[in-house]
Amino acid sequence: MRHEQIEHGAFFDAKGAIILAKQGLQSSVGFTLVELQRVNGTLFSHNHPSGHSFSAGDIVLGSECKLVELRAVSPDWRHFMRFKNGWPSRPAILWEQNALNRKRKRT
Repeated sequence: MRHEQIEHGAFFDAKGAIILAKQGLQSSVGFTLVELQRVNGTLFSHNHPSGHSFSAGDIVLGSECKLVELRAVSPDWRHFMRFKNGWPSRPAILWEQNALNRKRKRT
């Protein structure tokens, strides 16, 4: 999926079996609430055709689904994220995103 021009995403169980896989748009892949209720505690891997690292939305997904690991791949990069002591909360993630955006605007 790393060379695809649109986003693809898949959730995997502890044995590596695909629980749910979807194809999205150029810069996103969406899941319904019903789908997300089935994937708590899994690993989510998806591609970023742009080559960028994780978005705030990716990290919120990790937090809300209590993922064991979050992955994003592109033609040149492989990004992994997991937290030993639990994911940050949605407000903490969004606060950090806003702080980064303010810092970017100043530079």
